[in-house]
Amino acid sequence: VRIGWTASSSHFNEIWIVDRLMTSLYEKYGDKIEFVVLGDIIDLKNKWKDKLEYHQFVDLSVYPLKFASLELDIGICPLVNDEFNNYKSALKWSEFAALGIPAVCSKNLAYECVEDGVTGLIAGNDKEFAEKVGLLIDSKQLRKNIAKNAFEKNYKDFNLKTNAKLWVDAY
Repeated sequence: VRIGWTASSSHFNEIWIVDRLMTSLYEKYGDKIEFVVLGDIIDLKNKWKDKLEYHQFVDLSVYPLKFASLELDIGICPLVNDEFNNYKSALKWSEFAALGIPAVCSKNLAYECVEDGVTGLIAGNDKEFAEKVGLLIDSKQLRKNIAKNAFEKNYKDFNLKTNAKLWVDAY
């Protein structure tokens, strides 16, 4: 089961959430799982050399293709609960949803659009994060259901074709 995270250096604080998550999940699932990271998170790459499939960022023009090529089964959207992250969007969840990948998200203002158990899974701490990812690892059907619901919600709520006019009105 391929578990993925995309992150830039602005997610430095989240490295440690992912590090603890990897430790917990590898202890429980061993070779049944594989972590995949797309981004410039060198500290994680250096620590987990043999247990991490690492991809550097690519140009924005090919990012969607690169992201889709990772063939992820589960996405993770960890965010430390701080003032900086309170102003982030649900972009990570939206990217996973657009590709039909169920995600586990931190309990944070950025992910208020995610309905726990329906369009994603919400975790309030490290233990819950590992448990929720574990639920998705253990159940292919749950992954399918959440992915379908997330795709539909993402398409309805964030589709440019139907929502661009809202931005025009706002401007």
